[in-house]
Amino acid sequence: MNPWGLLLGAITAVVTALVLFSNKQKEVNLQLKNTERCYQRANVQTAAQEHHLRQLLKTANDTNKSYNERKKAVDELNRLVPQYNKQLTVETANTDKAKQALDRYIDSIKAAAVKKYLKALVDQKAEALAKQEYSSLEENIAWYERALNGMKNFGNPIAAMSDDIVTATKNKVQNVKSKRRTESCYRSSS
Repeated sequence: MNPWGLLLGAITAVVTALVLFSNKQKEVNLQLKNTERCYQRANVQTAAQEHHLRQLLKTANDTNKSYNERKKAVDELNRLVPQYNKQLTVETANTDKAKQALDRYIDSIKAAAVKKYLKALVDQKAEALAKQEYSSLEENIAWYERALNGMKNFGNPIAAMSDDIVTATKNKVQNVKSKRRTESCYRSSS
C-alpha cells in the first residue's frame, strides 16, 4: 500500500465527515432559529394581555386604592382568569395561591400562542414539501447541470437529454427527502 494513498484516503474521510456534520449542524441551527422565532412571536402576542392581568392583580393587592377599585379589579380577574373559578376576593388577592393561579394562566396562554405559531410553521413546511413533490423535472435541474450534461455527451442531444432526466430526478428525490426531514423535525417539536 502506498502511504500517500492512505494519507489521501484519510484526508478524504475526514473532509467528508466534516461536510456531513456541517450540513446536519446547519439543519439543527435553522430549526432552533425557527423555534426561537415562534417563542418570540408568542411572547410579543401575549405581552399586552399579560401586562393587563398583572396590573389588575397589582391593583387588587394595592391597599392604598379604594375598596371599590380593588373589587372592580378582582371582578375583572375572576372574569378573565378561569383558574380562579370565580373564587378570588379582595381579601384573597394578596396570596401566593392567587399569584400562582395567574402565573399558570399566563403560561397557558403563552403555550397556546407558541403552539399556534409552531403549527403555522409545520403547515408552511408541509406546503413546501407538497410543492416539491409535485414539481416538474424541469424545475429540478439547473442551467449549469444541463450545460455539463451537454458537454459530457459531446453534443449528442439525446444522450444529454437522458442525462438531464437522470440529474433532475436525482435532484428532485434529494429535495423531497430534505423537505420531508425538515418537516418531520418541525412536527416532532410541536
